[in-house]
Order: sequence, then C-alpha cells, then structure tokens
Amino acid sequence: MSAIIGSKKIDFSEEQGMLLDVAGEFVKDKSPGSEVRKLLESDEGFSQPVWQELVDLGWTGINLPESVGGSGLGIAALIPVVEATASIGNSSSVGTCFSAAAWNTMSTLRQARSTVS
Repeated sequence: MSAIIGSKKIDFSEEQGMLLDVAGEFVKDKSPGSEVRKLLESDEGFSQPVWQELVDLGWTGINLPESVGGSGLGIAALIPVVEATASIGNSSSVGTCFSAAAWNTMSTLRQARSTVS
C-alpha cells in the first residue's frame, strides 16, 4: 500500500497499511467538522473521550517496548498512526497532542538509553 504524504509517496507494509486504514477511519468517525469547531472554541481544545480511546487502542504506546507498558511494535507501527491522527491536528489538537506525545516519548527513550550506556 502506498500513500501520498505532502509531496512524497510512501510505501507501507501490509501491517502498516492496515494501521493507516483503521486510524484513518477512527479520525473520520471521531472528528466531524461540526464537533471539531466546538472543540476549537472550548477551553480544553480537544475531546478527552477521543484521547482516551487513543489510549485504550494502545496507539499512544504503540512504539514503546512492552517492558515500559507499550505494545512493542516499534517506529514502523507508529508512523501510519501518527500520519492518520495528525490529520486531526489540522482541525483539532487531539492529533497534534498525539503526534507530539509519540515523538516526545521516543526522544525520552533515546535519551534514557544513551544515559544508561
């Protein structure tokens, strides 16, 4: 499966393609335009229940090792989820928060490994 992201064509494995499809459907179901407009005008700026669903699906820890509570699927599994949920960020902060949290977690793990080494 391939996707055009910006001006780049990216080839995904079958597993990544499935994650992209599922995450894309999640975004379509959970971020209709009318709801997003309400959220943007709210004090929170995002939907706590939608964020909790991201957590419950395991997507916030999809790339993290199981030893720290993640799914252990690695960066390759994170990329399609971030891509799909980042599109929520075009209209709400859930996608932006998710993307930032995912990348921040990776950076933290990288720093922790270099400190231990």
